[in-house]
Amino acid sequence: MTAGDASIRSTAARFLAGHGHRAFVDVDLRGAALDGLFLDGADFDGADLRGADLRQSNLTGANFYGADVAEADFSGADLSGAEVTEARGQSGAYCDDATQMPAGWRCVGGRFAPNEG
Repeated sequence: MTAGDASIRSTAARFLAGHGHRAFVDVDLRGAALDGLFLDGADFDGADLRGADLRQSNLTGANFYGADVAEADFSGADLSGAEVTEARGQSGAYCDDATQMPAGWRCVGGRFAPNEG
């Protein structure tokens, strides 16, 4: 899934997620509306999630290794147990007080920030 505009990518990804698909390796999901989806354990290895809407999504245990999450909106999402350390663009991703951040991360000023210390 690499071609088409954001609405086509959104529709395809929502369909796949709704049918239990969890492997989105190297998939172009730029600007996709993935809000409110149940994507626990999803593999976004190398995926392009720039500007994607992941608000209120369940992303527990998801893998974002090598994914580009710049400008992605994770507001209210559950990222418990997710791996974002090796993702690109974390400091440009959005979060809020309702976002359940992954271990080693916190939400500061609406953006991802690594825990200090």
